[in-house]
Amino acid sequence: MLASALVLQAIVLSIGWFVTFRLVQRSFAQVVEGIVQQQNRDIVERVANLLPETMGEVEFGSEEWERFQRIIEGEALRDLPAGGFVCLVEPDGRLLCHPEIRENPGLRNFSFDGMQLANGLEEGEFTTPVLEVGMAGQPATGVLNFVDDLHFVGTQTIDGRGHRLLVHQPVGKVVRVGRDSTRWILLFAAGAAVGVLGISGLGLSMLLRRYEGVQERLNRQLRDNLLVAQRIQQATLPSELPSLPGYAFAGASMPAEETGGDTYDMIELDGGTQVALLLADATGHGIGPALAIAQLQGMARLAWQHEQDPRRVAALLNARMHQSLPDGRFVTGWFGLLDSRDGTIQMVSAGQDPQLVYRAARGSVERLSTDTLPLGIMADLSPLESRSIALQPGDLLLVSTDGLAEARNSAAEQFGVGRIADVVQSAATQGPQAVADALIGAVRRFTENSQPEDDRTVLVVQRLADIAMLSDGGTDILTGSGA
Repeated sequence: MLASALVLQAIVLSIGWFVTFRLVQRSFAQVVEGIVQQQNRDIVERVANLLPETMGEVEFGSEEWERFQRIIEGEALRDLPAGGFVCLVEPDGRLLCHPEIRENPGLRNFSFDGMQLANGLEEGEFTTPVLEVGMAGQPATGVLNFVDDLHFVGTQTIDGRGHRLLVHQPVGKVVRVGRDSTRWILLFAAGAAVGVLGISGLGLSMLLRRYEGVQERLNRQLRDNLLVAQRIQQATLPSELPSLPGYAFAGASMPAEETGGDTYDMIELDGGTQVALLLADATGHGIGPALAIAQLQGMARLAWQHEQDPRRVAALLNARMHQSLPDGRFVTGWFGLLDSRDGTIQMVSAGQDPQLVYRAARGSVERLSTDTLPLGIMADLSPLESRSIALQPGDLLLVSTDGLAEARNSAAEQFGVGRIADVVQSAATQGPQAVADALIGAVRRFTENSQPEDDRTVLVVQRLADIAMLSDGGTDILTGSGA
């Protein structure tokens, strides 16, 4: 009787376990597919922002090709599993840039012409030409069958000629590995369950209490260390904003975690007639980017004391970042020098976007383009040119990191540069602090106060229309200091 009961129990448990395994495995595969499709879409958008809107004829092996190849190589393994890559495709479908094309120039002969996408693994019908989907700014994703395997693909055109970015992850390295992982997880869980049944209630209780005590101590220590790192990072931000007659300033930096990879700075130079301005964003967020950005800010403050030229400061910091940053990492940076005597700002944007200028006379907002690649990608950014804008009374300049423009709501819609421009236009007459407050508030409402996915930092400079307006100054959102 006992043996029969044990056999029956084993049969019931085995059937239940097998059904659970199949359901979990299928659900896991569907979830992984959705995550990978969204990941491909995000990677295409991010890399497209690093490339120019118009490429023209690009000769393989040329200096211009070398710049694009460096970008592709830097993004080749970032956020991608083994076997995945980012490539740049010519209008006729041939490979122009690929992480392995230097060692294997024969890849130039590979073409995506004639290949077709399917919406997903479930449909299994390849009916959409891969070279006809994914408009500029609107990536397309799907499944592609080539090199005798299925691949998750994200793609979009990046200029009017038809150059195309394409990111792929092999299904065999993603979904199948995920299914194998599910199998091992469930098998491990089954073994653990059998083991737990053999432990007495008292022994299990003692084990759990001991584990919880150790875990709590580790969590407390980690929290304390992160709070110390947070205080140190906040101390690197300006404790007082510049006080120049006729000008007002504001700035804020809000990390997605306890520490972040964003920073801004404002330093008075030349006896208070000039102000050096900095806004920078290291890839990622957390402890690693925080260390990189702290290093960059410290070097920038030293460089500004010797070089009152944004081009020289950007070049010096780029050389240092190229030496110290790991492969695939870089820093976007904006460097400006305000001369309070005539209202001019000489600036260099190393991949930092957006930059918006409010013109009080017209009540309009202009968007400035970037000047060069992000810091750390190449050892030399030359030829490096700067631009100069003149702020008239009432004009305002705003520079922010992509954590604001790329903030998403529950429908996965981005806040966007257009909404930032709307906020600037509506609040500019109230001063730079009002603009910063309105922008932060608008993004929070748009995202329904959800946890930020990326650090958010903004810097605002305004030439006042009336010197009496100086009393409004700016107040730093993070530190609470006034201008």
